[in-house]
Amino acid sequence: LRLATERVAAVVQPRAVAVQELLHLHRALESTAGVICVSGPAGIGKSRLVHRALQQFFTPTTKPDVGLTICDAAHSKDLHRFCLALGGALGVGARHSEPTQALSARIGKRLAQSSRQVLVLDHLDGLRQELPPLLRFWGQTAPHCTFITVATRPLHVDTAIDLRLGALAVPPKAGRAILLRYPAVRIFSDRAQAASPFFDAEAHVFLGAELCRRLGGHPWAIEVAACLMDRLAPERLLERLPARSDEDASLSQTAHHTAHWIWELLLPWEKEALV
Repeated sequence: LRLATERVAAVVQPRAVAVQELLHLHRALESTAGVICVSGPAGIGKSRLVHRALQQFFTPTTKPDVGLTICDAAHSKDLHRFCLALGGALGVGARHSEPTQALSARIGKRLAQSSRQVLVLDHLDGLRQELPPLLRFWGQTAPHCTFITVATRPLHVDTAIDLRLGALAVPPKAGRAILLRYPAVRIFSDRAQAASPFFDAEAHVFLGAELCRRLGGHPWAIEVAACLMDRLAPERLLERLPARSDEDASLSQTAHHTAHWIWELLLPWEKEALV
């Protein structure tokens, strides 16, 4: 998928993004040609952080000569299919019968002949072992290009800038004013108000903070739970959310447990529609 710079804003959904991480990524885009590795557990907000940074970085007036290519590798089961997808996005005219090495060389040639390019390579977990040598080759062939890789774990690429995302800070048991300073609580309140016009953020700030604690600060889990405000009262939702028994549970485990919990709350017809 190739996006013109003026279309970037249209595909970005508003969301509270960690300011410090966004600033680091934006600075890297401004000053770096090379590889930027964005990593973190599933659902932590990697892709949205990248899109938000692109929205700030690209405007038709300030970056008219910088190209942008976004390639989603979620369905690329091997390096050859990935090169076919990226070659297609770059207009290389990739052929299925073409050997991977020849195709990757033509991609490198296309990048070398272009002006500066920012390439976002998303969902790379299935290619973590195969892709780094290819990124090094493309980086040497087209040193003016920037590659942003997105995966649950960072790719091992020399000289790459690593940006690793983690959970939002878990709010302590404190007063209302302090709790409202925490992004996790604000995300829950914003999403809950969007889901239900009857949700009172001020009245339910303590329940929201407790829910954020039980979900370990996982952004996706918090947002999904907040979306249930249209069918369950906050107190009822908290009652049905299992207590966080394992404080050391990974973010991936938290996402898995939340998905199972949400599934149990769905109505029969909703489960049937999803299946």
